Amino acid sequence: MPPAYVNVGAYVDEGTMVDSHALVGSCAQIGRRVHLSAAAQIGGVLEPVNASPVIIEDDVLVGGNTGVYEGTIVRQGAVLAAGTILTRGTPVYDTVRGAILKATAETPLIIPAGAVVVPGSRAIPGGYGWQMGLSVYTPVIVSSTATRRRIYRPRSRICCADLWTPLLCRAGTRSTSLWQTRGRRARRRGKVTCPRPGA
Repeated sequence: MPPAYVNVGAYVDEGTMVDSHALVGSCAQIGRRVHLSAAAQIGGVLEPVNASPVIIEDDVLVGGNTGVYEGTIVRQGAVLAAGTILTRGTPVYDTVRGAILKATAETPLIIPAGAVVVPGSRAIPGGYGWQMGLSVYTPVIVSSTATRRRIYRPRSRICCADLWTPLLCRAGTRSTSLWQTRGRRARRRGKVTCPRPGA
């Protein structure tokens, strides 16, 4: 999407969307079905010298105004919320696994597969910053799509809420009558688990 920009040497795989004002830096590697939202920035290797390329694996969602720099690796299926900044010098607090993710001299910062990362803050532990109640920015992993369980409701057992909720936005007698009609039909078929009065 114009005016997005993909710099020299960058690789963007198939099915990936580069939204407006997004920037893919030199030699960055973007996997398949990645969504780079508006104004997202993926750092390159031209500056600083000898920097490692940023790698975004398949099925990653990069939110708007998000920055990924200095060789950070984002594993498959991760979600970076809008405004998240990932750099080599910024620790990431993983509340799911109870760990602090940091880059080392040998390895870059690595975001685990399926991690949901949001912008956060942590209090300065001592000194003048602590006295003034100041905090510094830090990314926080609050959830994981890899471990999240999907709850499916069998088609043969429908709750009344499924019949009622879509009709709440419709005002007037007609919507109520339509809900009651659907409720009666469902009850006759034995598919309603929690009938409401008047259904």
